[in-house]
Amino acid sequence: MSFNVRRHVRHLVASTLLMGAATLAFAQSAMQFDLPRQPLADSLRALGAQARLNVLFDPPVVADVMAPALHVAATSREALEKLLAGTGLQFEFVSEKTVAIRVKEPKQSLQEGAQLQEIVVTGSRIARAAEGPQDVKRYSRAQIEQSGQTTLADFFNTLPEVSVARTENGYTSLGGATTVQLRGLPLGTTLVLVDGRRVVTSGAQGGTYFDLNNIPLAAVERVEILAQGSSAIYGSDAIAGVVNIALKEHLDGFEGHLRYGAANDTDEQFADLGWGRTWERGNLSVIGSYQTRSTLTADEREVTTNAVGSIEPLACNPGNVFSLDGSPLPGLGGASYAAVPSGASGTLTTADFLPTAGTLNSCNVRGESGIIPKSERVGMIVRGEYALTPATELFFNAMLTRVDQASAVVRQNLIGVPASRYSAYTLGANNPFNPFGQAVGVTYFFDHVPIPTLELHSDFMNLVGGARGKFGSMWDWELVFTDARDDSDTRQTHGGSNVAAIQSALNSSDPATALNPLTTGVPARSAVLDSLFFDWRRAYEGRTMTVSALLRGEPLMLPAGAMQLAVGAEYNRTRLSTNIINELPYYPLNTYSEYRRQNSSVFAEARLPLIGGDASGARRDTLGITLAGRFDDYDDFGSEWTPQVGLEWRPHAAWLIRADYGRAFKAPSLYALHRPQVVSNTCTIVDPLRNHEGGITTCVSGGNPGLDPETGRSTSFGVVYADEQNPDLQLSITHWDLRLEHAVQSLSPQTLIDNEPLFGANVTRASSCIGGLPCPITRVDSTAVNFGELQVAGLDYRAAYAIAIGRGKLQPSLAATQTYKYDVSLIPGAPSVDAAGFAQSSGNWAPRWRGSASLAWQSAALSTRVVGRYVGRYTDYDGDRRIGNFWLMDASAQINPGAYLPQSRLMQSFAIDVGVVNLLDRLPQVSSFQSSIVGYDPAQGDIRGRYVYVQLTGRWQ
Repeated sequence: MSFNVRRHVRHLVASTLLMGAATLAFAQSAMQFDLPRQPLADSLRALGAQARLNVLFDPPVVADVMAPALHVAATSREALEKLLAGTGLQFEFVSEKTVAIRVKEPKQSLQEGAQLQEIVVTGSRIARAAEGPQDVKRYSRAQIEQSGQTTLADFFNTLPEVSVARTENGYTSLGGATTVQLRGLPLGTTLVLVDGRRVVTSGAQGGTYFDLNNIPLAAVERVEILAQGSSAIYGSDAIAGVVNIALKEHLDGFEGHLRYGAANDTDEQFADLGWGRTWERGNLSVIGSYQTRSTLTADEREVTTNAVGSIEPLACNPGNVFSLDGSPLPGLGGASYAAVPSGASGTLTTADFLPTAGTLNSCNVRGESGIIPKSERVGMIVRGEYALTPATELFFNAMLTRVDQASAVVRQNLIGVPASRYSAYTLGANNPFNPFGQAVGVTYFFDHVPIPTLELHSDFMNLVGGARGKFGSMWDWELVFTDARDDSDTRQTHGGSNVAAIQSALNSSDPATALNPLTTGVPARSAVLDSLFFDWRRAYEGRTMTVSALLRGEPLMLPAGAMQLAVGAEYNRTRLSTNIINELPYYPLNTYSEYRRQNSSVFAEARLPLIGGDASGARRDTLGITLAGRFDDYDDFGSEWTPQVGLEWRPHAAWLIRADYGRAFKAPSLYALHRPQVVSNTCTIVDPLRNHEGGITTCVSGGNPGLDPETGRSTSFGVVYADEQNPDLQLSITHWDLRLEHAVQSLSPQTLIDNEPLFGANVTRASSCIGGLPCPITRVDSTAVNFGELQVAGLDYRAAYAIAIGRGKLQPSLAATQTYKYDVSLIPGAPSVDAAGFAQSSGNWAPRWRGSASLAWQSAALSTRVVGRYVGRYTDYDGDRRIGNFWLMDASAQINPGAYLPQSRLMQSFAIDVGVVNLLDRLPQVSSFQSSIVGYDPAQGDIRGRYVYVQLTGRWQ
């Protein structure tokens, strides 16, 4: 991880003892500190002024970090320890009057005043104290809270580099699971880490990605995003980039939050409480959280209530009746279809249909379905560290979460399309409620059967334990064991249809067992209705056990500075299983499948300074290169080698010019490799090599053990301006280019046949035949194949400024991502598709522009922030209209009562946050997403509308 902290000035060997003695004497002078709760940067400056210290720090690292109120008689060292507790930062006196604030690093000895600390670096295994060759964006807990979002996925969806949102509504995710897609690249190409380590991929998602629902927001200290390939550091799945979720470190005392938020027709409650204690040789902290949210249904928003594609005659109550061959129905005066009359009951005659002949009933079949699921989340995290010796530390953390979601889906129905005379079910001629004397097509909506409810129950456990330490003066080490498990249980009440039983009831001539779809009343006896539908269940389990070892140090002193080196190895064992359970005794379909994988890897990373800094050592090296490589070996598909190289050039102390190139890969999922193959002997095809002759052959679908990994490569080039002499101004621009190749897809049999030169191994023809044409096709292997390419390129822009006004600061900032290229080639023989600004039903696309503009005021008493989030114009999914080009406005404020009552220790412990997300209540635009049946585009819009919240925070030591 490239933290934005300037690396501390190295001690000159000749003066180490003298400076240490002076520092010790100075640090023992106690004085009274009275500092309010305020931004950490302000507290550090105030402490420096009072203690007559020169406090050095990089502004990006302390930005948005709030320091606790400090009312204590203490030495400057003790005061600094209290200010920096839980921030992930530490201090070091580099001279008698100068102290440097930097990211925590392991100390050589616990007797020097601090315990060993873990270094978590996003995008690198090397401990960096400055910006590196990759653009790592860091978002603090304060920024997450100011966004007003209550889940990690919702927060990620507000960021410019996340082009396509993945939410819990089920339209963009499976079973309510959430993830993040950097640059709009496919699911599973963004790797999610927790504290810099891999976590288990969800079994419910086919082992493709980790479900972000499993991380309670209360446990998150910050998130870091590296939006470019990083497989040389992390292995598989990092084609689009890496998201690292850093959990809270140990606490001192108690900390808790209470929050309530609401939008029209839906609300949320949230609470968490944490406790921690630090001893001389260790620490322990526990955080528990609880969150609940009510559902929001489609008929509670106008754009979904009136969704064009959902208001249709396909399934309604009252429904419709129509001829199966287009001929007039008896008694309808020449009409071939009619609407079931409103209020129809009992046994109708053909005369009852005369008033509605030639008309159709239409309705919104999705009105009762949930667009935000009802949810409940419970989470706990326990962390601890213990110093076994002055140079060795044991550590552990355990995370346990439970997520329960429930969302109504479309009612059971008899679907039909009168215009095309298609009917999934037919009303038999002998049915006593059929007045037409012939079989007819019907559409119907089962209003009198409970609406199917999709439930997701997910239990997540992540256990991490290990040891770290130092040996010698140059090396530190770490050995870690991780056991992660994800158990997901998806079920649906009344979600399965007994097709044979439904058609039998429609054909029945006995009124006691017949089904009557030509009524608005109860269509059949309860025993009949109970036999038509059943509950189903899918149980999934994902489990990953990992052992990793890392050795890191500075083995060589080069003319320009010390070489930094990290080497390591990992071993992973993964298991995914799925159990399909249909809960109907006389219609069983219970299938259990289990897939296993083992893989091991070795990796190395080195940073070489090529040109040193100035003679005083006050400035870091001017030119440096970083080299990384990783070799991964899998027992089920083979091995992969991925290199990476980065360059940093600082022509001036305020300027950084950087570039990076790397290759990445995504291992084929266990499902894509090993799921059971299904053979069908009734596969209809057309053979273009035999004069487009039609026929029936054997087709095979399912997993393909011969798959290769998806591969990618990424390049970036950027310029950063961050002057430590003028820290209030920060500017950066980064150009990035990503390519994904050999995408894993399941192409249709006909597509494989039409492109036989590309997929000759998948098409089998008879060995001998008569005539001059190629022999007939006898088999098509339509299992998953490697085919497809995506090329995405764009620019990231960042600008931030701070203006001191009185006792506060005004902070304007801008962030934007411009995607100027998104070429998709997933269909053989077809030209590539331009998906930059053109929405794609596959989900592989990005708006040309996404950005945000904010204006913040920060002071000890009051901090406020107004943010505008922008989505650029793009072509809708059907290609018929241009939508987008809209802003969503958010506003938040934090009030610190202690600033108004400085003598009250109680008030110093509290803060109040209030805010509004989507301040102007802008509802999503009408969109053709999913053939217009949804009504809006959940990948870009906010269906909640205006969301208001209030939060109370308390801290006690």
